Amino acid sequence: METSAGWHTVNIKTSCFGTMKTRSITAAVRPALLQTPAWVLDLATIRRLEGRWLDETEPGELMACAGAAVARVAMAMWKNLPAHAPVILLVGPGNNGGDALVAGRILRRAGLAVWAAGMPGLDTTPPEAEDARAAWEAWRADGQVIHGFEQVADWLWPDGDAPDDEQDDDDGDVPPAEPALIIDGLFGIGLARPLAGRVAELVRLVNRARVPVLAIDVPSGLDADRGAPVGDAEAPVMQARQTVTMIADKPGLHTGAGLRHAGRVWVAPLSDLPLEAELAALEAADGPADAGEWRDVPTEAETDPDDGHNFDDSGMDDAGADAPCPADEDSFPHDLPGVLLTAPLAAALLPARARDAHKGNGGDVLVVGGRLGMAGAARLAAQGAAGAGAGRVWIAVEEEDCPQTGATEESGSLRPEDDAEDKQALVADAGARDADASVAAPEDEADDEAETPPDASGKARQPVDPLHPEIMRFVWDADAALPGAAPVLVVGCGLGQDEKAQQWLEHALASQAPLVIDADALGLLTEAPEAPCSILTPHPLEAARLLGVSVADVQADRPACARALAARFEAVAVLKGAGTVVAAPDGRLAINTSGHPVLATAGTGDVLAGTIAALLAGLLRAGCPPDEAAWQAACAGVWLHGRAGECLARRQGPRGVPAGALPGQYPGIMGSLSIPSYGKVRS
Repeated sequence: METSAGWHTVNIKTSCFGTMKTRSITAAVRPALLQTPAWVLDLATIRRLEGRWLDETEPGELMACAGAAVARVAMAMWKNLPAHAPVILLVGPGNNGGDALVAGRILRRAGLAVWAAGMPGLDTTPPEAEDARAAWEAWRADGQVIHGFEQVADWLWPDGDAPDDEQDDDDGDVPPAEPALIIDGLFGIGLARPLAGRVAELVRLVNRARVPVLAIDVPSGLDADRGAPVGDAEAPVMQARQTVTMIADKPGLHTGAGLRHAGRVWVAPLSDLPLEAELAALEAADGPADAGEWRDVPTEAETDPDDGHNFDDSGMDDAGADAPCPADEDSFPHDLPGVLLTAPLAAALLPARARDAHKGNGGDVLVVGGRLGMAGAARLAAQGAAGAGAGRVWIAVEEEDCPQTGATEESGSLRPEDDAEDKQALVADAGARDADASVAAPEDEADDEAETPPDASGKARQPVDPLHPEIMRFVWDADAALPGAAPVLVVGCGLGQDEKAQQWLEHALASQAPLVIDADALGLLTEAPEAPCSILTPHPLEAARLLGVSVADVQADRPACARALAARFEAVAVLKGAGTVVAAPDGRLAINTSGHPVLATAGTGDVLAGTIAALLAGLLRAGCPPDEAAWQAACAGVWLHGRAGECLARRQGPRGVPAGALPGQYPGIMGSLSIPSYGKVRS
């Protein structure tokens, strides 16, 4: 075995391949997160590529390479498991089953004990697919058999303690020890209906066992486009610890349920040519894919009832080179179906800072929200903006909503004329207000607080945020000019949904300022904003309301729903959740690879909105076109936010980390990103 530059290659005898036609293929695999850039292709494109390659290679060549790639990862997993424990192959009726048998033969030649169990009939009847039939015949020619599914329970629980009396009364052949690894070769991207019957029972049985699973192409039962179970949200899906996916990465492996079921993803490209070259050749031969092939948003009437990725920065250059100008035409791909958001890509998208930069270069952000009882949400958004590099940050207020702010000047900092006692009181009171950014005060309590006048001296008893004096205060007035220089507006964090909230939103929409629309404002939005550029940041419930579908419909096809939101509102859509999806109105799609369950707490969405707004402000100030700036800011922002969650989880643990801790991680993360434009160092 050879390893170089993140590639892991299995040396295979030439007799495995036969005579080549016109194509050079490879059995190399690489971690999905080390690809720069890391493309994701939908299944229609994958099938077009596969069909073209089958025409250009001898029978069995692609399967030989796919099986060798699976064997490579299986060997690495087996080395960390109990010695001399066998490997179990689960063999389906199609090419995935053939891939499993090819991998099994390689593992046997390496000295591992390998046992196979297959679909009913495979013990005596070969599969119909030509390549799979050849693999079946080779397995039988080696003197090996394919057992029935009913014996898998005996293999997984040799002591007779299988759950639900799953064990077969017939002792049959039993491996000498509990299996060390299961290779899932049941079904791949060709599965068109939910798993049912004996296959569904087998998948549930394997999921209950504690044996690690290596999935071939996709975990059995998973829709690789949608990131959800095939056909039925309640149908079982194989729970894999790692997945070797063929030709190119797939969106469903990185979002929704797919993120949980696929585990760590490896890509076996099966071609020596770069994917960009393969797609260009495919387009030249067949023409571009029709945009009408994009899936519509599913509705309940159309659907049947029903450890995250490891971050690896080993390829990062710490030389400290300046980041490229994000506005360059080649700074982000436009002609491919989708991309995974990784550290190198985030480095290429983040706004650069010149040595002579001043705060005006960072851009201005105004947070419109944080009304009575919900001021914490606006503060979190403002902190996210400040941490992500905004030059100046304001929070909009109204005198009658926030009388505790007293004076009307823009700055919310402690003023020089405040005496030491006042300053101490302000800081002491800071933590007492708005402790929970996500919960509004009851209506009667809000009314009582609104009637509380400032102190007799006329001094402010509560700046916007005494612990963050760099965040300033702006009195929101329909007739007043916006503060700063063309600020980006974050609208919705703690805005509420009453009549006044609607007025604030309409004022924001009428301002013609770039917008990041989040939280309460999403519930008030009815049409596409008329703004230079807009970014929507809904979670699944908010997305469901905007699209008029159920949350289950959204989760059943997150990529399609993100694209539908982007098209309907003519804005970049950020569909939050596990494997956040970013979509642009022109159809571009990105799926985030950073993140951690530590982010599943109140206020993290507010921080994300402010983070994206700050990056958008910087990109616009750098001269990036508005539509492109919105796309890049959303992509870079969600990656940065997720990476901050990873850092906090590693340092403080997976629970109980407050949302306000995220912005403090941003400077260190952005400082570590030093890879310009996909590895090209600029002089």
